Amino acid sequence: MAANTQQTDDELSGNLLYDKDAKVILMEILKSLRVLTDRIEKIEKEVQKIDGIKEGLSNLSTRVQTNEETIVEIQDRNSKVEESVEKMGQIVHTIVDKYSANAEEISQIKDRMETIGEDNGTSSNIAIKELKADMLDLKCRSMSDNLVFSGLAFQREESCQLKIQNFLLNELDIPYKVNLGSVHRFGKPGLNGARPIVAKFIHRDELEDVLKNTFKLKGKQFGISEQFPIEIERKRKELYPVMKKAKKEGKKVKLDGSRESSKNQNDQLNYLNLTCINCCGIKSKLKYPEFTELLYKTDIAGIVETKLDDIDDIQLQGYELIYKNRNKIGKRRSGGLAVAYKNHLKDNIEYIKTESKFVLWCKISKVINRLDDILLGIIYIPPEYTSYSSIDAINEIEMELFELSHKFSKCLLVGDFNARTGSEDDFIFVPDSESHVVDIENIQINAVCNLDQYDFSRKRNSRDKNKNRFGNQLLEFCKGNNFFIMNGRTLGDIDGKFTCRNSSVVDYCLCSAELIQNFTDFKVHDFSSLYSDVHSPIEISLKQTDQEVSTKCSDDTRTNEQKINNWTNEKSYKFLECLNLTEIENINSEIDGTTVVTQETVDMIISKIGKVLINSAGNTFGFKVSAGKKSEHRKNKPWFDHDCKAARSEFRKMKRNKNKSPFHRALVSDAEKRYKNTMNKAHKKYRSDFRKKMDDLKQKDAKEFWRLLNENKSTAQPKIDFDKLNVKARTIIEE
Repeated sequence: MAANTQQTDDELSGNLLYDKDAKVILMEILKSLRVLTDRIEKIEKEVQKIDGIKEGLSNLSTRVQTNEETIVEIQDRNSKVEESVEKMGQIVHTIVDKYSANAEEISQIKDRMETIGEDNGTSSNIAIKELKADMLDLKCRSMSDNLVFSGLAFQREESCQLKIQNFLLNELDIPYKVNLGSVHRFGKPGLNGARPIVAKFIHRDELEDVLKNTFKLKGKQFGISEQFPIEIERKRKELYPVMKKAKKEGKKVKLDGSRESSKNQNDQLNYLNLTCINCCGIKSKLKYPEFTELLYKTDIAGIVETKLDDIDDIQLQGYELIYKNRNKIGKRRSGGLAVAYKNHLKDNIEYIKTESKFVLWCKISKVINRLDDILLGIIYIPPEYTSYSSIDAINEIEMELFELSHKFSKCLLVGDFNARTGSEDDFIFVPDSESHVVDIENIQINAVCNLDQYDFSRKRNSRDKNKNRFGNQLLEFCKGNNFFIMNGRTLGDIDGKFTCRNSSVVDYCLCSAELIQNFTDFKVHDFSSLYSDVHSPIEISLKQTDQEVSTKCSDDTRTNEQKINNWTNEKSYKFLECLNLTEIENINSEIDGTTVVTQETVDMIISKIGKVLINSAGNTFGFKVSAGKKSEHRKNKPWFDHDCKAARSEFRKMKRNKNKSPFHRALVSDAEKRYKNTMNKAHKKYRSDFRKKMDDLKQKDAKEFWRLLNENKSTAQPKIDFDKLNVKARTIIEE
């Protein structure tokens, strides 16, 4: 623009110099001024806009400053809120910690109260039982020289003593006068409508002479018997049918009337059977029928060296299984422990998880009786000088036993210890006369008296005369923890049979001193390669002394069972009328009079209430007979063909004659090998044919393919962790 102005000025100056028309010049100047004025106005307008922008920027700056101040205030408030929340969180954590501590203390107090109640109840029950036993013993002693004569006619003003003397002379041909004490009639009328006569003999040999001549009364209406307390008489009546049956079978039997005999008869003859076997790989053994039959005969089976990992899922019909594998997942499986127990025991057996790989702990509750739980340990200690061996294995088991011992007084340890103990004592006995001079820590002394009390031999027999390092540790374990090795101490294993390779004893049953009263038998089965590669199964029997528990835990093998008909509302009033009000009042009185509440007291009262209700229901609705559970027939495996049956028949035939001579035992061994090889070949062929069949069906008939694939699988999905499955798949792919 400056250049244009300069050019205009030059032109005006030139025009004036050369005398051009002034008017034109002025017009030009005016136009230029107008243009200039317009431009100046535009500039002013633009400048005014700049002022507006400046003012807007000033306002914006003010707002931004205000917002910044607001943000600072918000940040301050947030920080204060965060501090408050943090303090509240600390307070909440403190409250939660105090609540947890209080809850734990309350739980401990409850446990202590229950323990105190149980201890008081148990001690009271024990004291009552001891008093009853002492009273029964006194009754037996007072009646030991008494005989009961039945069938003698009653006469008024008779002399019972003279009547007995004449009877002994005339009927039994006793030539001398027997010395009698008190003689009188007692009880209810018996034979001939007359009450029996009880006579006390002064001399025991005269009583025995009378008993020896009782055979002369055969076919006559008279009877002679020893006198027993009513408690023993009831038990003897229960045993009479058993005695008659045994006599028909040609056995020699005798009813013993002593106090110890009556005490044993009071125990219910129900047993818990436990079998333990080192199978050297359970998968390979389950295909043999003999191995599964061995497991089916027992209530609880301890299986060691299962050689499984966490991916494996073993099914055993009618049994629940618990595993403790050495490795979660591995190419080469080794070691491993398992417990298999019948389905009806699933509510009575609980797995106790611990860190040691040498033992699997289980709690057996309310099986032996309602008050005592049993700690069962299944043991596998690898042999010395192997890669899995540990010199601290027994110490590790002992530490876990110590942690669990405050909950259990009765304990049973079974399995493969790989310990050779010879026949050395597993206890320390110190006579009472020397007990004051002995000070040995951590060693239980004189518990061996439990063996004497329950008729087990102190001397432990064993065919294996050698010892090893693990054997010495095991003996020290028994001495320090009040355990006894039951091998070689029972009638079932009187000489301490070999348990491994027919050359050593390494599989044991260890029983705590408190459990000896329930221990009945220990047995070592004959070795068979169908059970294990080198080990023999061991079998243990424990006596159940509680009738209700025994009935509950036993299998229902009855063919018919009496049940009450279904409830109908029309007969509800009759049901109320049939209730035994007297019995209900007695139960109420018993509840009101109870000062110490124990589990046994509660169970007894509930049992009585149940009986009242059941009796009323039976009288009201009547009974029906329903079929009980039938035993399941186990079919042969699909690969068990005609050749397998023939080989099994030959093996069983040879086995029946194995005890005739060493030659026959060799024949049994050969027949067993042929039987095993025949089964292995049949199983291998079946698997090969099945794979080929599945390959064909995969392309031709998918429906049949999946049906066959899922045919033998359980309906419930196995609990397999996805991560483990992923690792297993990668391992297979890498191989």
